[in-house]
Amino acid sequence: MKILQLTITTILLTGISFSCCNTTPNKANTKEEIVANAEKAFVAWGKKNAVVINSLLPTSDNSDLKAIAESIGDARVVAISEGFHNCKEMMQLHERLIQYLVQEKGFNTVITESGMPESRMVYDFIQGKDVSGNIYKEGFNKMYGAWEEGRSLIDWMREYNQSHDNVLRYYGADIGGFYTNWYPPVKRITDYLQKVDPAYAKQLREKLDPILKIMGTTQARVNYQEKLSAEQKAQLAIIFDETIEYFNQNEEKYVAKWNAEEYQWARQNCITMRMAENYYRNYADRKGMEPHRYAGLNGRELMMSHNVLWALQQRKEAKIILINHVVHTKTKSQLQDGVWGNFTPMSQFIKQELGKDFFVIGMCYGGGKFWNKWQRPAERFVDDIQEVKLDGMETTMQAIAQKNYFIDWSKAPLEAYPWLENETNLRENDYYMKMEPAEWDACFYLHEVSPGTAAENN
Repeated sequence: MKILQLTITTILLTGISFSCCNTTPNKANTKEEIVANAEKAFVAWGKKNAVVINSLLPTSDNSDLKAIAESIGDARVVAISEGFHNCKEMMQLHERLIQYLVQEKGFNTVITESGMPESRMVYDFIQGKDVSGNIYKEGFNKMYGAWEEGRSLIDWMREYNQSHDNVLRYYGADIGGFYTNWYPPVKRITDYLQKVDPAYAKQLREKLDPILKIMGTTQARVNYQEKLSAEQKAQLAIIFDETIEYFNQNEEKYVAKWNAEEYQWARQNCITMRMAENYYRNYADRKGMEPHRYAGLNGRELMMSHNVLWALQQRKEAKIILINHVVHTKTKSQLQDGVWGNFTPMSQFIKQELGKDFFVIGMCYGGGKFWNKWQRPAERFVDDIQEVKLDGMETTMQAIAQKNYFIDWSKAPLEAYPWLENETNLRENDYYMKMEPAEWDACFYLHEVSPGTAAENN
């Protein structure tokens, strides 16, 4: 699809350039005018083809969801983007769409932007197993677990499984430990090894403990950057490289002692923590001096894409709904502002691997309010969403309709492609990112949004 789009735009621009060479130069033939005309064509088409969202909550009229499912087609993985974390309307719409895709289109796996090792708690919970600990705080990221709307999806999946032979599965796509605490994800690995290889479990704990004590339980990334020596950072990477290789060498023995599923989980957790170290290293480099600051935060993107593809391989009939932030559902590399750097997003890797088996739905919104400093509950407060930029995607989407809608712009007319493939700005809560609309296959537009409902026992 992307190759076709590129070819269409190239033909259009080449034809215009050829015309310019044979006629009197005209301002209307500048790139800016070409893009402006294409934007007008897109808006005119969008007004006729946008699918109005009937409801954010489950309803008997699912004609809108039926149209969305038709756009998704036979794709085995569909990404539904988060315009920003902690948005009430977004989480409600996601759950409604997920319920429909599960019940009507055979999707059976949900993956979110949470740690892979930690997500085992939620995986077991929706399978009806007894789980010790608070799954909403320990099993998945607070960007979902802190809000009633985020928890609702997990509760629905557990309830659905009880009457449908545990068909649904849940995974986290992200690195383990994230910015804070490596002890829980590492314990997942050593607990597994304790059952299949106690001697190696003891050896691994002895290697990791001195480093983990320095990284602590609240600021792992900061302590990695500021307190670990270059030798300790390298040693951390080597430890996980050696552990992964040890898993590979002992697969047959480990599977015989337990089972293939547990082996797969433990090995994937090792790979996830190896790439967590890589992400921390990327992050430190971006904050550093030349030449390292020219790197991008791509280790985490690689790991998230790898975890999604791994989940797809765990059963032949797997059909995945992937929930992730817009910066990760982009499908093209760009030099982004701030810490992102020369950034290659998760979905670009997935798209290159799956092609038409991967359908990406973006998201943007008109305005409203959000939780500022949501990562720190004691400090968070409700704030106004910043203004859109004049050349922002939101401005164009508002021109189509000032209501909630879905638009499949992979079906847009030829005349719209110069705008769809032109780099524009997309707003997040408190920053902007660069992207081309055509990086996504389709997009949700939410006109007015509000903060998620804080969970009572958060």
